[in-house]
Parts: sequence; structure tokens; C-alpha cells
Amino acid sequence: MEKNKESGAKLIDKSKAASYAILVGSLGLIIGFSIGFYLSNRWNMEAQANRHASPGKPADAAHVHEGGDSAQQMDMVRKHLDALKQKVEKDPKDAQARIDMGNMYYEVGKMEQAIEWYKQALDLEPNNVDVRTDLATAYFTLGQLDKAEIELQKSLSINPSHVNSLINLGIVKIRGKNDTQGAVQLWEKVLALNTSLPADKLDQIKQWVSLAKQGNNPFPK
Repeated sequence: MEKNKESGAKLIDKSKAASYAILVGSLGLIIGFSIGFYLSNRWNMEAQANRHASPGKPADAAHVHEGGDSAQQMDMVRKHLDALKQKVEKDPKDAQARIDMGNMYYEVGKMEQAIEWYKQALDLEPNNVDVRTDLATAYFTLGQLDKAEIELQKSLSINPSHVNSLINLGIVKIRGKNDTQGAVQLWEKVLALNTSLPADKLDQIKQWVSLAKQGNNPFPK
């Protein structure tokens, strides 16, 4: 899942475009989202997929903004979407508006729409690894692991040290390909990098590595 987020980026490196799933980020957040929220959720695709228990269907408003009246929150989302749509229609080259559209749809659980907007943004900014990681996370959430892997590989071809892509590609490999060795190599590379990941996230990755080396899949299907 950072010009944005090097929220890694979207993970920790999520783009400004987005926010940072597995995905983390540093995006320019909207409608009251906080960078901390993304860092704690989008850096990890598996956590994101679990968060949206019904892929493609609107999530509870609490997922959009913790607390508050659901109807009010959803009304706020609709108003922001309307404003963003006007920006998109006004400027066909406004990548950020498309990224924000993708983020909005992502946060309410509408992954198909999020994917379309992220793809439009990437047509304008093909080297934006934060957004590409978010695209991968959306694919992962829908169970489209092959597409998620392709996008993460593209991100790493642009930036081999992109933390969110490394973390999430490891999850895809061990969850979808049963490639424990490949996953461990990717996660150990993250641990070897001088990243801005919080200590608790680094400890979590260490735990994944330990479990995998013991023959236990930290992300069973």
C-alpha cells in the first residue's frame, strides 16, 4: 500500500498522493485522516485487507473517521468526493486530485473505484511508487495477488529500497506463493535499511521473520 509517503510512504512511504497495504505513507491527507492512521494501517496489506472485511463494499463510517455520527461522516465523504470530482474534471493532468479520489474510495472500502483512480494517477506519474504501492494494496484486498505482485515489483524497479513495497511484496510472496524464503529476504532487507518505521513496526517485522524461519506462516490463508 512517501512525495508523499515515504511513509515509508504509503506505508511508510505512501505518497502524498495517498496516505501509507500493506501499505503506509506520507500523503497529504483529507477529511480529517491523520498520518498516524495510515502509518498504523496501510503499511501492512494484510491489516488493510482484514480491515475491509467485505472487499469492494463501503466500510462503516467509523473506518473513515473514528468516532462521530455515521450519517454525518458519510455525508462529509460525499461532499469531498464531489469537490474532488470537480477538480478532476477541471484539470485532466491533476495527478494529486486523482490520488485523493483513490484514497477516498479506498478508505470507504470501494477498491474497484480506488484502483481506477490510482491507475489514472499513475498514467500521469508513473514513477510514483507510493501510489503504485497503494494500487497493489487495493488489488491485494480484492484477492488479486498476482496483480498486487506486479505493481510491487514495478515499484521496486523504480526504488529498490522502498520500504512499503518491500514489506508488502513479502506478504504477497508468503501469503499467495508460499515463498517463505523470498518473504524473509525482503523483510530482512527492510530491517537492514535505516528506515523511519516506528519501533513497534520493526518489532512486528522481526516477529514475521522469526515465525517464517520456524516454518510458521505469519499470514495463513
